[in-house]
Amino acid sequence: MKRNITIRLFLMLMICSGLTSILNAGIHQPQLQIPHTKMAPVIDGKLNDAAWQKSTELSEFVNWSLDSYIKDEVSVFLCYDEKNLYVAFRNADPAASDLNRSVSPKGPWDTFLWGRNHVSVGIVNKEISLRLMADPKGTQTDWKNDDIAWNGKWIYGASINQTDWTAEYSIPLSEAGITANSENTELEISLSRSYPHGESSNWSGKCILTGKNSALVLYSRWPDPVPGKNILSFK
Repeated sequence: MKRNITIRLFLMLMICSGLTSILNAGIHQPQLQIPHTKMAPVIDGKLNDAAWQKSTELSEFVNWSLDSYIKDEVSVFLCYDEKNLYVAFRNADPAASDLNRSVSPKGPWDTFLWGRNHVSVGIVNKEISLRLMADPKGTQTDWKNDDIAWNGKWIYGASINQTDWTAEYSIPLSEAGITANSENTELEISLSRSYPHGESSNWSGKCILTGKNSALVLYSRWPDPVPGKNILSFK
């Protein structure tokens, strides 16, 4: 009898440990599903194409060091087709119109952008790692596997508006080593917005290129983080 109780207790501990690992994996490795689009967006920085209306939207970025959500709103939109991954940013900025004056004209490829207004997309697929950065005036910087001399074939467009600036990427899947059927491909993607005069935003996690007929998943906001109590209850 005592032996049976010991075995049952051991099994319960193993199950609890497994559940904890699964929950931790879900928390520390966020996932997004990126839907397929039948019509590619025009890369002009305007974000008025139908493809963005049916894309996955990522917002409510968290500043974990301050236990709060980023106050300077950013929305990121993602979709893909047989040839390209499409990413768009909408970056809130009450003084966005001043960027026409304060941001330098479009510069040569691989201009130094760190510490300036810019957006960035990182993609990792097995042994291939890409980083694509660009600013509100269309200056582009990139590297592949830490090779800054590499210049990819991605297309970028940006638009400076009254209360925000927007940006669009078209990134060939082949640049990330995807040349066959891309459906169900898993990528590690990081997304960031650098905002020197406000709060910068960043997110990274696993992204899955879903099938043509997949449903759009809407993500709801988590409860406001409380200092010292960043705990979610599971029911």
